[in-house]
Amino acid sequence: MCNSYKLKEVDYDFSQDKVIFKSLSSTFAEVKPSVVKCDNSKQALFVVGMPRTGTTLVERILSQHSDVSSVGELEYFGQLIKRMNKSSSTRILDEATIRHSVNIDFTMLGEEYLERARLIGGKTAKFVDKMPLNVLYVGHILKALPNAKILCLSRNPLDSIVSNFRQLFKPSAYNYHYAFDLESTAKYYIEFHQLTKLWSKLYPDNFTLVNYEELVKSPKIKAKQLIEFCDLTWQDKCVDIENNLTPVATSSSVQIRQEISNKFIGNWRKYDEYLEPVKKLLQQAGINY
Repeated sequence: MCNSYKLKEVDYDFSQDKVIFKSLSSTFAEVKPSVVKCDNSKQALFVVGMPRTGTTLVERILSQHSDVSSVGELEYFGQLIKRMNKSSSTRILDEATIRHSVNIDFTMLGEEYLERARLIGGKTAKFVDKMPLNVLYVGHILKALPNAKILCLSRNPLDSIVSNFRQLFKPSAYNYHYAFDLESTAKYYIEFHQLTKLWSKLYPDNFTLVNYEELVKSPKIKAKQLIEFCDLTWQDKCVDIENNLTPVATSSSVQIRQEISNKFIGNWRKYDEYLEPVKKLLQQAGINY
């Protein structure tokens, strides 16, 4: 089923997602820093970003460390917020949920999340949760887990947009409905880009952007920086991701069984003739590509 048919099937309109981004930005720009005390929150590492931008690569680097285990892509945070919010809406995240979620018990949220994650993550000093769109919950995460570290992938805009549009997301995965339309994917990327700028400003000690192109060109240098950001000591094996035996259930499962490579940089050029509307949107938003 091609994307145009999927788009009709799900009846998607980008304005639905734009409202979520705007609500997150306006809500957390005014939210006071967390006063939650959660010493165990330093256990949690999150790898976030748009899909197909290198999140699995970073997760594999981190989970190669002897003090880090992977819990895969958990949906716990969004589910817990929805449940504690007692919202009657059908979507996990929407404007009403965001607006009311600032009043939930963040101590309980952090404790419940850690308890569930630890059932999977075992007894290592830290664990990594690689749910890409947890980028939407950064404000919630750092109110509940003030010592958590969040690594957000930043990849070339055109490579990010093309990779998302070409990914075969299921119609039932409503968080990714934007990817059924090329221009909607571009608009989503622009909103994502603006949100990461806000998170970087609000949480400079806990949130960092990871440039995909720099990472694959200089893996050891950049991986050391990631490990240091996560308050871990460097281990040479961290860049040997082809030796990481942890199971993977994402579309990157073949790639991460290989050595780190820069061969996927600039793949968007294969589709350049179709990208003029996308380039125009990026230019209007002041985003270089």
